[in-house]
Amino acid sequence: MNNQVTCLILLSLTLFSCGKKEGVTYGKPVTLKKTISIDRLYTRPAPDDFAIEGKIVQIDTARGSWFILEDDDDKIEISLTEFVIPQDAKGKRALVQGTKLVKAYRRSASGQDYETFVVYASGMEIY
Repeated sequence: MNNQVTCLILLSLTLFSCGKKEGVTYGKPVTLKKTISIDRLYTRPAPDDFAIEGKIVQIDTARGSWFILEDDDDKIEISLTEFVIPQDAKGKRALVQGTKLVKAYRRSASGQDYETFVVYASGMEIY
């Protein structure tokens, strides 16, 4: 009887832990778990602190001090001032806590100037 109870407890703990996202934290711990979409950042004023989630699709190859995050509909540049991320994070999912959303001007590879928004991340989890 004790073996059956022990097995049941172990099975329950195993199943419970399967649903939890575990990742590596960079910068400050992410304290906001409710996310907003990237589209929402583009269309409405951003709150003081916000969290966004998506896939890392491009990383700064020189230092890892910025990357492009993509959710279901949009992409946005994430700037990292207090930490960097490894190159092997490309293709992984990330939860990013941002503190600022600023307008920036960039030049494309073809030489065209364009306006975009940049999120300054205070911390993130990669999983």
